[in-house]
Parts: sequence; structure tokens; C-alpha cells
Amino acid sequence: MLNRILFITFFFFISFGTIAQDLDRYRMTESQARVYLQNALDDKKQHNSIGLESILDTEEIAISFAEMILMKVYGVNQIQDQRPYDAFQLDGYWIIKGTIPKQKRGGTFLIIICDKTCEIVRLTHGK
Repeated sequence: MLNRILFITFFFFISFGTIAQDLDRYRMTESQARVYLQNALDDKKQHNSIGLESILDTEEIAISFAEMILMKVYGVNQIQDQRPYDAFQLDGYWIIKGTIPKQKRGGTFLIIICDKTCEIVRLTHGK
């Protein structure tokens, strides 16, 4: 009986804590998310911070962003094996390429990313 009371008390506090966290915040619903998306796609003149300034403004940030995409597409080990990367910021784009040891055969990734919008202009991997 005591175990049951303790369990119910514990469950109550856990549940109440979770509910209380949601009650003190305005949460977005899926229908609101659909409206936001539709408005963004329909109205290109609507306020948008993307494209005003460089988001990928340092090599470290650009590589971190690139790795997130590259590791999802090609796998963590495949991309980590190509470190260190060569990276250049040219004309508003990051050109980042993997490296391999000279005695090893194979290809490396190439990713080109717009530094203002984070648009991936090219993503490829040699063989």
C-alpha cells in the first residue's frame, strides 16, 4: 500500500512538473506552423533576417554547418576521415573540400554554401 501511495505521489509530481512547464509558455500548434510556412513561401517581402548579413561569417561556423550536412549524407566516419578540410570564403560562398593522404586513393567531398542564406549550392563526393 505504501509503495502504491509513493508511486502515485511520484507520478503526480512528475506529471504536474511537465504540465507546469507547458503552462508558463506560449506554444506553437501545428496549424500555426502551417500558417507561418505558407506566409513565408507566399510573401517574399515579409521581414526576414536571412540574407541581410553573413550567417556563416567564420571558417569555424561554416565547417560546423557543413559537417552537420555532410555527416548526415555520407556518414560520420567518412567525413571525419577527410579532416583537415580545405575551406575558402569567396564572393559570398564557402567552398569546403575534404582531404586524403597522398598515399591513399579515393575521392573527397565538396560542398559550396552561400554564407548569407546557408543555401547549399553544390554537394558532391568523388570516388
